[in-house]
Amino acid sequence: MPIDSPGMHPPFTSDTAREAGAKGNATQATKRPRAPLFTSETARELGRKGGLKRAANAAAKRAAELEDQKALTRLREAFKRQDLGKDALITAHDVIARVQAGEIPIRNGTEAANF
Repeated sequence: MPIDSPGMHPPFTSDTAREAGAKGNATQATKRPRAPLFTSETARELGRKGGLKRAANAAAKRAAELEDQKALTRLREAFKRQDLGKDALITAHDVIARVQAGEIPIRNGTEAANF
């Protein structure tokens, strides 16, 4: 399609920017800020920073998982193994009674599935 066809705009050049500025069209006349140069040094620095960030995120995730494991171990050690069946039954009865009394609201099927 030729440039002078309806709906086509001429290419944006510095001459068209000067002309647009002279006509008072500020949006076409403004210059875009230049992006910082991407050199091997900046690439190396960005790669180093990204690696440090990934390592910090991985360490935080490992620490959270370790804390969860410790909490489960403490919970497991708090009860005698031979009493777990009876304790589970008592807990289940208590939860069912609280749901029936309305103390624990379950409004829809998703909440029931999550619960």
